[in-house]
Amino acid sequence: MLIEVDGKQQNLRWVESQVDELDINIAFQRFESAVQEVEKLNNLAKSLKSNVVAQDFITFKADERALKLAGLITRELVDTHNELKKTERNVGWLAKLGFEDRAREAYLEARGNTIRKRSRQCIFEGDLKQYIWELSFVYFTIIRNTVSTFQACFPPLLMSACVKWAKEQVDSFNMILARQLSGTERGGQVWMGCMDQAKEHSRMLAEVGLDFKSLIGQDGGSIEQQAQDGPVGLGFM
Repeated sequence: MLIEVDGKQQNLRWVESQVDELDINIAFQRFESAVQEVEKLNNLAKSLKSNVVAQDFITFKADERALKLAGLITRELVDTHNELKKTERNVGWLAKLGFEDRAREAYLEARGNTIRKRSRQCIFEGDLKQYIWELSFVYFTIIRNTVSTFQACFPPLLMSACVKWAKEQVDSFNMILARQLSGTERGGQVWMGCMDQAKEHSRMLAEVGLDFKSLIGQDGGSIEQQAQDGPVGLGFM
């Protein structure tokens, strides 16, 4: 069976040689070249509309390799999520392979895990205000940096997923905050000091266009109700 490639007649053995080269690049994690070769195979398949058998064969080979390649790139994305340039590159590759949703989910999950890990490193040593200072600094710094990177790496149409993720992190922070303040007098000096500190740190989200200050200190139910009532604090400034 012959197919036309760049004006030349090639057989399916030639296709197999291209796939072999792709497999080698995947094995050695030469991601840039591998992504380009997958795109080349997909474009070739699309050009063979009159040859369904060859088109299906090439599409199957390309999809099979794209899935494996996406798995490797996703793993690297998770491992290097705190590096902007690498995140931008990995997300770009996954988007070209058709796995942009996976990139979004993997990145946000990795960032959520980082918040949980860093927050556990904040140790309460008797000074509640200092503890809340450290905890809120960790939460809102990572949320801000995550949103900033997301804005740089993903298209605006996916931004709602990042805003949703950010709100979930604020919900988690509020749960910890409520638990820590449960033994203090509501409206008292300690309570107010901790609350003011948390709200002050939440202001850094304004740098990436988010305003969650009004949500700080609310329990999960109140936050969810406000989300249903309107976009206050849940969108861009």
